Amino acid sequence: MNQPGTNQHAMQAEVHQVAGLIQSRMCSEFQMHEECIPAAKAAARCSIFVTQDWHENPRLCVFMQHGAGVTPGLWAIPPPPSSHQGSPASIQAFSHSLASMSLIPYIKAARKSGYAVLVMNPSTNRMSVQGHSVKILHSSSPEEHVRHVWTTYIQPSAASLIHFISHDTSGLLVNHLLSHLDPRLHCIPSGLQPALQAIRTTVPNKLVVTVNRARLTGQPYNNPYAVVTCVGQSKATVGNNKKTMDPEWNQTFSFPVRDETASVLVKVKDKAFLPMSSMVGGVAVALADVGWNRVWRQWFTLRHDTSSQHQYHQVHGNGEIELTLEWVHDTFVARTDSFLAPSPPLSPPLASVAQDNGCYLCSCTFVLHRRRYCRLCLRAVCVSCSDRLFLPGFSEAKRVCLACCNLQIALHKQPPPMPPRPIQPAPRPHREADVRREADKAALEDASRANLQAMMQREQEARPLGIDDFDLIKVVGRGAFGKVMLVRKKNGKNAGAIYAMKILKKMHIIQNDQVENTKAEQHILKEINHPYVVRLRYAFQNPDKLYLVMDYYPGGSMYFHLKKSKRFSEERTRLYMAQLLTAIMHLHSKDIAYRDLKLENILMDTHGHIALTDFGLSKEGQTIDGAIRASQAN
Repeated sequence: MNQPGTNQHAMQAEVHQVAGLIQSRMCSEFQMHEECIPAAKAAARCSIFVTQDWHENPRLCVFMQHGAGVTPGLWAIPPPPSSHQGSPASIQAFSHSLASMSLIPYIKAARKSGYAVLVMNPSTNRMSVQGHSVKILHSSSPEEHVRHVWTTYIQPSAASLIHFISHDTSGLLVNHLLSHLDPRLHCIPSGLQPALQAIRTTVPNKLVVTVNRARLTGQPYNNPYAVVTCVGQSKATVGNNKKTMDPEWNQTFSFPVRDETASVLVKVKDKAFLPMSSMVGGVAVALADVGWNRVWRQWFTLRHDTSSQHQYHQVHGNGEIELTLEWVHDTFVARTDSFLAPSPPLSPPLASVAQDNGCYLCSCTFVLHRRRYCRLCLRAVCVSCSDRLFLPGFSEAKRVCLACCNLQIALHKQPPPMPPRPIQPAPRPHREADVRREADKAALEDASRANLQAMMQREQEARPLGIDDFDLIKVVGRGAFGKVMLVRKKNGKNAGAIYAMKILKKMHIIQNDQVENTKAEQHILKEINHPYVVRLRYAFQNPDKLYLVMDYYPGGSMYFHLKKSKRFSEERTRLYMAQLLTAIMHLHSKDIAYRDLKLENILMDTHGHIALTDFGLSKEGQTIDGAIRASQAN
């Protein structure tokens, strides 16, 4: 049996090893080097990482993270798994969560944009020296560390454009730094107040609710549906009353959260006689029970509403409902500085007034153009500088500015999750007999762990795939017979890989006489192996639905890119045409007629290459002279 101390030691060893690997990549891939505070020869010291051009580059990007045990290279340390602590599965889950906190993708994006990079270390304030805990000079507190880095590294550099990228409570450190800088900044027209308004700390600010399914009892129901609201906030939420329109539920809604005392309220009703609706029951869940960045999926018993809008009586309602709730860190929803420490009031600059009257991208006024607002950054844009996209947490397309569109595409270029690392062994004993005993014990544990993993792998491969083997992330599209969702494979081979899952309803396919077309589409996707054709990876079904799991192309459709660019250059068009003709010629060589060529069916990957998709109208066995195969004739 694993003891709590052993589990904690294993988690600390995993954090130390993953952080060391990330720091090694920072030094090797981005030519960053380590700077010590106060000096490299000091017994008590902490480290920051900077690129080689930090003192001469006019643009500097400063990454700031804060939290207990957080080291340079990690945004934060995720909480350890609550169940089966110390098991190989829990260590693997913790390792995957830890790898997702890496700074590598963000540093790569900053370097690609021409920025010098500086990674702070405000969480390291003490160090053990000869068995005693000693404060680090110039870094005895997070505030002192930030001020010292500003005075020693940032201020003497040649940077005239400085960006602070903060995570969670580190935004308070940025506010503290800006509040204690030279008072002459108050005289600059674009000085302290715009800087405070530009800080966007990633506090938990969005609630994502997914109504999965319901088991209703009692009388027969005509058309049950759910109404999802976020209540208890001091300020009313725009578009707070959201309903599930799909009769099979499984819809996701998102709410901006301003108060920690808010709660989510789900009412289940039945449209017995329009426009009247009968109450079936409801569920009220407080945000304090949901937790931060933790997906909570559970069945809730429906209660009768008797006292008020927010409270439900203990008498059970008619059945139960399954919900998935998550209170997430959203780095794109623009925040005010209400979560930061208060700062002295300053007179607003004149530039902010002009910015509200025009598009922040093309600077056109809203006299002859309609004013729109981006759902990510909340800034005013015109119609030409915005588009509608499917965003995480929304079941329908939302208005997004072109800058956030490009950012959404870049975010999907994330590396695969790092494999789990072996746990560091315990300190080596001094006696020879103990050394041999510990070596034999470690070898036995490694062999047992390898056998357990091999057995679990064989069981997973022998078991047929199902919908429970994938994490449903978001809806990326809808069609006549179903929808397409972004999913992540949970375990087994290719665990952690991102796919696009096409969910088809069998009843709709049968009613529209599309059974043969659906079978042909599945057969074509399974048999065709070409770099410019979407490949089918998995396929399974249940009594109601058919699931096709294919490669995910985060670049979107060519229709979106042509609409954004207005026109393609000759070189770009020549590349697309060459890849498109190569794919169609390959299909013709297999006697397949595509028959549905349009911009919406041409997808793009992260490197700009295209891929054909949607083979629902395609036909097999087609030849140039009109002959068909015997199997098709039958």
